[in-house]
Amino acid sequence: MASDNGSSSWGERFHRALDRLQDGSREVGRFFQERRFPGGKGVTSIAATVLVLVLVVPFGLSLWWGIPPERFDPVANAKQVAEQRGQVTEGELPAGYVSAATLDHMVSVLLDKPGGYLHNDILPPGVLMDNIPAFEQGMVIQIRDFAETLRDDMARSQTQSAEDPDLAVADPQFAYNYNKWGVLFIPSTEGEYRKGQEAVQSYMRRLADKENPNDGQFYVRADNLRDWLKTVEMRLGDYAQRLAAARPEIRVQRNLAGEPAGTQAKAEAAEEAAGTPWMQIDNVWWEARGTSWALLHLLKAIRHDFRPVLEDKNAIPSLDHIIRELRNGVREKDAWMVLNGEPFGLLANHSLVMSSYLARANAAVIDLRELLQKG
Repeated sequence: MASDNGSSSWGERFHRALDRLQDGSREVGRFFQERRFPGGKGVTSIAATVLVLVLVVPFGLSLWWGIPPERFDPVANAKQVAEQRGQVTEGELPAGYVSAATLDHMVSVLLDKPGGYLHNDILPPGVLMDNIPAFEQGMVIQIRDFAETLRDDMARSQTQSAEDPDLAVADPQFAYNYNKWGVLFIPSTEGEYRKGQEAVQSYMRRLADKENPNDGQFYVRADNLRDWLKTVEMRLGDYAQRLAAARPEIRVQRNLAGEPAGTQAKAEAAEEAAGTPWMQIDNVWWEARGTSWALLHLLKAIRHDFRPVLEDKNAIPSLDHIIRELRNGVREKDAWMVLNGEPFGLLANHSLVMSSYLARANAAVIDLRELLQKG
């Protein structure tokens, strides 16, 4: 209803805007049919079809492909996989099976989600997207780290014991370049990662084979878990620092803190200016989100497979604290874009919020490693 001074309600304004939009679309149609292409309705249809194929369809696909993958239950997924493959029909899953199945499923999510693997796309809309490709990069980092620790630590009893043959194949396959698009003799990133996944599946099959107890092992030991957590600690610390640098700041050099006799290759200033470039911070945020998503599931799998060791050290609450912080880092974001306002300004700063979650998770990982060391 119009007011006395002639202004209109928001509802009336909205309807008038729709009417103008419809009138404008009719004018455009008449322009193509009568002025530019006299009597050429077929040409107009072709132009509209091209417009849909070139702009509308890629835009719609980018929205669909840009949805981050959903979370899953690592234990339930492992049980389902074991039953489907006939590897475990009854009783408990063998130690390490949930962790290996989680790694296997994360690779499937990486390669088989809507749009597939986007990081190496050379055609639109994939080549124009950057959020999900950065998310994928964060996932790949955790897949690589966990495959390496499976090969070097968790599947070996001692430093001089033989490495698992399947994991020796999987580890270098996941280390293949992020963005290789297969052509002629150059293998694609997806193809190499798929070979690594097949090797992990072969390891899972041998791990569940009770008739050959010496073929395929997983050792639930505190030192094996500590070695992997050390890598997790460094990854989280790196992301927390890069995200915090969304707003440039001056940082004090403390590279040799606590080491009076320590030296370094090159002299450094006592202070340095730290700042993640404005054009990169969005990608860093999504990469950190992908890493958080992958770590959240891996830690839940570790909680199941390493439960005897964690309970012996009374470390379950510490691990649950890390999981909670990472869960906060992958919550649904209401804003359509990553905002990086002033720390105490009117607009949100998503990078500083994510940095806070990862920094707290990093501190909790340090506490957990010390707890596993001392007990």
